[in-house]
Amino acid sequence: MPPEAYDVASEVRPSHEFFHPRVSEAVETADQALRTIQQSLQKAALDCPDDADLTALNARAAAMSSRQMAMTRRVAIVGDSGQGKSSLINSLLHMPGVAQTSDMGSACTTVVIEYHQKSEHQISPIEMTAEFYTGDALEEQIRELSWSYRQLLLPGVDRDEMSEKEYERFEKESKEAWEALNSAFEPHQQFSEKWLKDLSEGAADRINAQFIQWAHAIEWPKGDTTKMESSALWRSEAEDADECCRKTAAFMSEGLWPFTKIIEIYLSSPVLDSGLILADLPGLRDTNLARVKATQEYLLRCDRILIVTKIARAITDQSVQSTLFSAVSRHIPMEWEESGGKNLKLAVVCTEADRINPRTAIHEHCGDGKPISKQELRNFEADINAAKGARDDKQRKKAEKRLKFALSGARSKHVSQALQKRYASDTGGKLDVFCVGNHAYEKYCERNDAALVRASGIPSLRRYCFTVTANDRLVDARSWIQTSVPGLLNSAELWASSMIAEGPSGWDKAMILKEFNAIRAKAPEHAIKLQQDSTDCFREQIIAMCNAQGGAWMEAAATKSKEWAGWPWNSYRAWCRRNGSHQTPSRGQVNWNSDLAWKMRSELAFAWDLVFEEVASIYGRAAQSMSKHLARFQEETISKISALEQRRMLLASVESTKQTWVHGITREGQAFAIKLGHIKKRASEANESSYIVTEMLSTYRTASADKGTGIFMRQKACIEGRISDGTLFPNIAMTLWQDVEEVSREAAHAVAALVEETLGKLGLDIEITLNDKARRSGPVPISVGELKGDVLALKVQLEGIEQF
Repeated sequence: MPPEAYDVASEVRPSHEFFHPRVSEAVETADQALRTIQQSLQKAALDCPDDADLTALNARAAAMSSRQMAMTRRVAIVGDSGQGKSSLINSLLHMPGVAQTSDMGSACTTVVIEYHQKSEHQISPIEMTAEFYTGDALEEQIRELSWSYRQLLLPGVDRDEMSEKEYERFEKESKEAWEALNSAFEPHQQFSEKWLKDLSEGAADRINAQFIQWAHAIEWPKGDTTKMESSALWRSEAEDADECCRKTAAFMSEGLWPFTKIIEIYLSSPVLDSGLILADLPGLRDTNLARVKATQEYLLRCDRILIVTKIARAITDQSVQSTLFSAVSRHIPMEWEESGGKNLKLAVVCTEADRINPRTAIHEHCGDGKPISKQELRNFEADINAAKGARDDKQRKKAEKRLKFALSGARSKHVSQALQKRYASDTGGKLDVFCVGNHAYEKYCERNDAALVRASGIPSLRRYCFTVTANDRLVDARSWIQTSVPGLLNSAELWASSMIAEGPSGWDKAMILKEFNAIRAKAPEHAIKLQQDSTDCFREQIIAMCNAQGGAWMEAAATKSKEWAGWPWNSYRAWCRRNGSHQTPSRGQVNWNSDLAWKMRSELAFAWDLVFEEVASIYGRAAQSMSKHLARFQEETISKISALEQRRMLLASVESTKQTWVHGITREGQAFAIKLGHIKKRASEANESSYIVTEMLSTYRTASADKGTGIFMRQKACIEGRISDGTLFPNIAMTLWQDVEEVSREAAHAVAALVEETLGKLGLDIEITLNDKARRSGPVPISVGELKGDVLALKVQLEGIEQF
């Protein structure tokens, strides 16, 4: 069904400043200026086909036409099977069928699926990639699945020796692992549950080795595949949503889904064009450790989490309750404990708001003190009865539809208020709730009934999504209007002027080139210093404290471990089996990992705050320092050019470069701070992807697998020995340092690339100015003069834009 009948662009936008008409008009003016100058440059190129500088300008203009957001934001969509996630995604994207749906109640999503806005160079209507595990990453998946299945074979894992709830949890984890392993390896004759349950000496290693051999021989879908360090990337294209689903379904099919990391789908959609990435997560209840870690690390990168549930049971059943509190809090237990959902930017989406039983709804929502008064109900019923009396089926259906939507609206308001009230203390009173009808949206989009499309709730949710990137888009819009487009116009004017008038004198040329080359030669040093300053800051604030306090942290952790050693054996080994995090009626929820790291976490809290403050200052100083070199170049070199027109234009080129640096370096600093925040959470949290669990995991598993006489003493010695061996906190510090070094290096490389790109543009402007094209024989093409005239007119237009 084509969705084109309804125009998403007609929807009311958020109240954010970015969506104010003056901003939209300013951006459109700049975009139109770009289109005009592109045409003028292309026309001039026809008359000057061999001019390398003009060719470079045309390439630059073409690259600018595919402008995309400097920063993207992820919105994770989570919920249990059958709650309407896929239908919701189809509605938000305004593309029916691109997210596969099912009426069977089974999960259509077995891996993370991301939806991206496609770029200009992606020609097909839809392009897809699928990344699947290879090498060490594949082997880790195998070992974790094998361990999860064989947990039922651990000593003490028996119905008679543990609570029913704990045993059922082991059964669930084992069953999920079996489903994944059976999906992948069932065709092999040797594969069986009996073979998997082999308890002979070395059986686990033999089983894993066989699994790994089979896994490396898996035949993945044929196509354009690129091998990477620990994965491979498959690429394909599709003409429509059906073809997209058919091709990507292979990676979610039996045998392949356990080892598929992520699927990315690139298409055109207004909500994606805003800079959003929508992510359909398969669920937060996965029990396989490798996939749990991947989910936790993924959630760290998400700016919003939309929890999807059917409206009929949003208040009464445990869907929202368990997803919001059990699943989400499981992945970020320390942040949840300290601030609940206040910092998580959660929203609840209630689906099937368009499906309602009028008889029941009238009883619940109509009457005194209710959303629909008795008189309003009588008016609705009078309209229906009048149409019936006139035997006018068309009017009757319209009247019944008005009543239905009024009832749906009343229920949606009631559910929203109830959810917000229930979770007010956990979300700081800021829980956004949206009630949507995906079926109604699709139906009335086709009929282009804007009023009923709005009543579906999807436009309101889409408006919420637009706010996620609004601040970023506003900053980018300012840079685009004030720097990027004027910079191209200035370069075009320089080229046209160089064709018409003579350039600077020989003395000017030599000085300009000397100073510019000096700046360019020193540019890499700034990126190196930026990386050095960032890592120095981290070393001085975090690593220095780790080195100084590591012994005290170890002693505090050892003291805690001695408290657990006083527990009954059954309790102690239960916590070992659960990787240090477990809950019983008598003890409640206790997380050993959190207790082990509490002193480190609390003492580093202030140091982390200082790091984030200093990082912002470091990037700010870097932008200022680098800009000072250009300012000196302006003042001491460019301002002394004898040719007034060239001097004016080159001064503008240098100023544009400075502004681009400030904007770009600030952006990279923000991106670096976000990545640094992810590292902080791994250091502060006590979940499966945290540093503390990574260090303790093998110890817990060794203790869990122990058996025989004296097991309790050996288990305690195993746990306490690891905590007190002097390597736990130094190892965490080393991992912290390595991760920060990596993201610092990535950020510095991004800044270096930005600086080199902008200096390349400035260098082209200087080269154009110094080329003396006016001294060449032959008349100047008319298109060159027209180009200059267009530039001057467009500059006036841009200068007239109201500041925002």
